[in-house]
Amino acid sequence: MGSMNRLRSHWNGNDMSMQAKWRLAAAYWHSGQRDIARNMVRELDLPSGEYRELSATFGSTLRDRAMILETLLMMGADGSVQGFSNEEINRTLSLFESIASTLSSNRWLSTQETAFSLIAIAPFVRNNSGSESINVNYSVAGNDGSLAFNSPSVEESFGLVSGTLAPFSFTNTSSSPVYVKLITRGIPDEGSERAMSNGLQLTVEYRDMSGRSLHPLEIGLGQDMEVIVRVRNTHGIMVEEIALVVPVPASWEIINTRLSEDTPSTQGTQQAAGARVTYRYQDIRDDRVMTYFNLERGSEITLSFMVNITYEGNFYIPAIHAYAMYDESIRALLPGTRR
Repeated sequence: MGSMNRLRSHWNGNDMSMQAKWRLAAAYWHSGQRDIARNMVRELDLPSGEYRELSATFGSTLRDRAMILETLLMMGADGSVQGFSNEEINRTLSLFESIASTLSSNRWLSTQETAFSLIAIAPFVRNNSGSESINVNYSVAGNDGSLAFNSPSVEESFGLVSGTLAPFSFTNTSSSPVYVKLITRGIPDEGSERAMSNGLQLTVEYRDMSGRSLHPLEIGLGQDMEVIVRVRNTHGIMVEEIALVVPVPASWEIINTRLSEDTPSTQGTQQAAGARVTYRYQDIRDDRVMTYFNLERGSEITLSFMVNITYEGNFYIPAIHAYAMYDESIRALLPGTRR
């Protein structure tokens, strides 16, 4: 309590962030100082604008809103506890609807956002589900049926669905609201990936041992080749925690010179603000090279490694992709090709 009171003494200054104030109010509630906690949240606003941290605390506007909703529901600001005005109750319900809508959307969400959102909305769903049975009729890919449940959630599998198109519909026949999330999984056909460049730009080049640029088909059996991959940040801000995954065909073997005293098996440099910066970490496996780095706005990193054309045959060159690990809407992809 002494540490909490000392932290609260900075309440009106600029030393405390909005997130810290909401968490401190929750701590006062847990400690039994509930009138103090209520008065603290009445002075606080909801976060405005949109942001997402790609490193550090991995925070975002949605993550912050979920922590705020958790605090408000804990205090009974949804109307389950006396002491809150209709305006405060409506603010809580509006916040819940906003978070539930985002969870149901196609927007990419980080682990932080998903976890805190579920932690926040689960008590509300549990407290407001009541004893009424929820009934939903569905039609998915020719499979018709219905679901009846009184738990917060239920999952139904529709098995293997052939083709690329399947009509579906859901009808809620109960009085309680229902949120439906349809999840599909599959493996794309070879080479059917679409080229992508959202905030990152990706190029690949192949060279023989004389430095001549060529197509991999021009390299004969038993010869070595250099694979050069360039990633450029075309996003408006610095992109942190980028993962670059470069798989190789089954006919190639990566020359891992880490096992010898030769030059490193992979090299990477980045030109940024006049300084050359290398990647942060690299994992060399039998069939791929995975590299992790940050990129300043407008900067580019070049990575290269050697391979040997070891086996004959017709092999598939897998797709190369780079993405921000904590915001996968920032990504680039080069489709695969058959050798």
